[in-house]
Amino acid sequence: MTTNQAVDYTRIGLKIALMQRGFKQAHIAKAMNKDQAWVSKVVNGWIDPSDEDTARMANVLDLDVDELRAMFASVA
Repeated sequence: MTTNQAVDYTRIGLKIALMQRGFKQAHIAKAMNKDQAWVSKVVNGWIDPSDEDTARMANVLDLDVDELRAMFASVA
């Protein structure tokens, strides 16, 4: 299935952080009480998480909130 929605590759750091920690999107989703589709949308840059969800995700990934926010920032 193809979509016309572009992927934001600036979030590659987030993908790398997940891989380095051995986390799957399903693990993050379960820890955050979200579904895997929501995590996928965040990781692929289709949605931006709220400040609360960013803090929760940072906690799950054992990252500093500012470090995680930097992974969400787009390069303009």
